[in-house]
Amino acid sequence: MSEDQNPLGHGDQPPQPPEQPPPVPAQPPVPQQPPQQYAHPYGQQPVQMQQQKTNGMAIASLVLGILFICGICAILALVFGLVSLNQINKSQGTQSGRGMAIAGIVLGSIGIVLGIIVAATGNVHFSSHTS
Repeated sequence: MSEDQNPLGHGDQPPQPPEQPPPVPAQPPVPQQPPQQYAHPYGQQPVQMQQQKTNGMAIASLVLGILFICGICAILALVFGLVSLNQINKSQGTQSGRGMAIAGIVLGSIGIVLGIIVAATGNVHFSSHTS
């Protein structure tokens, strides 16, 4: 049989399969090691991290600041916010709530300013009077 009679057109050689990428070698599993304990220099004891406790006055300041519509709530929000911010700063990281205290101070201040504006202008009518 000649080459022009061979239906594959390659002579006597069988067809070659298409090339495939080489197989990816399997990676060995990474052994799990326990965390290493390091000795503290000069005999120092490890520092115990205390969980921060949220300052209750900061929470009260925020809540009263949200309710600043009544005048006394705005004043209390400002006072509680300032006191709690002072307590948080003195706590050396054991108390949290700084953001709530600041928000209570800001909202209380806004409530006081709005209360002064309303009192000065006298343009607020809380009841609807129909005649």
